[in-house]
Amino acid sequence: MTVTYVDRLSNEGLREHYPEIPGPRLVTVDIVDEAESLDSIPDASRDFVIANHVLEHCENPIRAISSWIRVIRNEGVVFLAVPNMKLTFDRHRHLTTWLHFVRDWEDGPAWSRKSHYLDWAGLVEKHPPSGAPSHAVRLMEANYSIHFHVWTIPSLKRFLDKTSFLLAKTFSVLQYVPNGDEALAVLGKRRDA
Repeated sequence: MTVTYVDRLSNEGLREHYPEIPGPRLVTVDIVDEAESLDSIPDASRDFVIANHVLEHCENPIRAISSWIRVIRNEGVVFLAVPNMKLTFDRHRHLTTWLHFVRDWEDGPAWSRKSHYLDWAGLVEKHPPSGAPSHAVRLMEANYSIHFHVWTIPSLKRFLDKTSFLLAKTFSVLQYVPNGDEALAVLGKRRDA
């Protein structure tokens, strides 16, 4: 079995963008691509996708799932692990609504980008109201990866079920397991998708 590691930045870019992470802890990046599109990966070319704590970093989570399903072969699987906002630094944020996800899918995420960074600066990084806007702008300009969306254990399951319906049931949720401070899900691509 060959495993290909995909990230939005090369190893050099990751070291520059996240200087707080020691170099030896980084996995070697094989393909530089955006998780939401996977444009460089052909349709139905992979047996599985593992997205461990990735979905919350996606500005358009429905697009990301659509892309992950696109690249796996019939009956392939997508393995997800997503943090429970109530048990992480996201606990003071507002739960992302289904209507928000759908608008990101239909209109693109530019409409909500600034509000996500403001939310992050004020409620996660605890910048005072006077300093949060300028910090949010710095994070946006750096394209810093934050948790754009947040879920609870029950809301993630609802999101996956609704996303399956929205995407014409190209996948089904094969397993859904709360696991401490996160939820694990296995999505299976339908044979006729």
